[in-house]
Amino acid sequence: MAVSTKGAITLHQLFRHPYVMRVISRIAPAASPLSNFYRMGLNNSGTETIPAGIRTFSWDIFDHTRQLATVRPPKTGPKRGRPQKTGTNVGHLIRFHDSLPIAWEDVVNTRPHGARIGTLDARGQSKITMQVKHYTEKYMNTREWAVSRMFRGGFSIKFQGEDHYLAELGAGDIDIDFNTPAAHLDQLAVGAGDADIIDVPWDDPDADIVSQYFALNRAAERITGYPIKHTWINSTTLGLLFKNNVLQAAGGSAFRVFESAEGTTVKTTEGNSRPSGMEVRFRAMPWHTFHVTDNVLQKGGAVADSKADGDVDLIVPDNTAIFTPDPGDWAGFAQGQEPVTKNLAGGMQIVSGFSTWQMPMLDPSGLELRFLDNFFPVPYNPEAWFYGTVVFTP
Repeated sequence: MAVSTKGAITLHQLFRHPYVMRVISRIAPAASPLSNFYRMGLNNSGTETIPAGIRTFSWDIFDHTRQLATVRPPKTGPKRGRPQKTGTNVGHLIRFHDSLPIAWEDVVNTRPHGARIGTLDARGQSKITMQVKHYTEKYMNTREWAVSRMFRGGFSIKFQGEDHYLAELGAGDIDIDFNTPAAHLDQLAVGAGDADIIDVPWDDPDADIVSQYFALNRAAERITGYPIKHTWINSTTLGLLFKNNVLQAAGGSAFRVFESAEGTTVKTTEGNSRPSGMEVRFRAMPWHTFHVTDNVLQKGGAVADSKADGDVDLIVPDNTAIFTPDPGDWAGFAQGQEPVTKNLAGGMQIVSGFSTWQMPMLDPSGLELRFLDNFFPVPYNPEAWFYGTVVFTP
């Protein structure tokens, strides 16, 4: 039966097609500044690899000492002392697992994304590659989210049948507490006599921020011996520092308040780099680096991307700052091993950390992309960093 197109489309529409230039994304890849800087991203090796079949791990504690030896007069025996105390901490791997079924009927002999009409991808590999990249980004984002919440004190897991979702601390069914001392949060009550280090909010132009950092470094040396070298803030908080009178005066009133301000980049899943905030050093504190990031991630239970302000979370929220030492042995991450069978003809294999593979699919014919990550950020010394509220009502 012939179908008439008269009056429906023009001759131009019938015989010409649009010129496809490229494939684009309306948002840049999400950045992972924290997990990259502290070496906990997908491209990093775990500080520990947990053998297959084991999900609970621990680490023992045997502290160095600052005590002095005992003075004893001649012809007397030694003072009998006590052995150093020991302790242990326990963690548990979190298992992230997704799959994406792809029917060959939907992808073979279709044009690749961004290619001109007439270009055919006989096996649909272009579309498969795009989906692998999409899901890999999800796993990169998940690690960044978990690391950011480690610095905030923890997060929770919310149950919904067999699917579990990441949520803010106290908002789920299981809380994951990183043993961050309460005094290391809010106004940082670790000063002399347990006084608050952040005693004046940073939105006060006369706040003596330099003295606050001196006090914080003294406290850090007393508590752990790890000096604070890095502060993570967002651009809103940076704006307050630019207006601070004490920073300006200490750095020289005739000069700009900062010594250096340089843009930073992060690697993407495509192997490229993209801009991701700034690194700033102030003339009053040239030994200290401020990392400025406005990067956002979707909330834990989101099933779609949204650009609405209420649907995303800043990696470093307004009015807060993360204070840490240089990356080191005070924090790392554990990656777990797991036995998998990647296809029906193959045997069992052991994979570590993040892994992806394809499985054949029948009825309909196709394949199933699988993604797996056994991961947990490990705060070997949760007293080494501080998460402060720097803008508050006194």
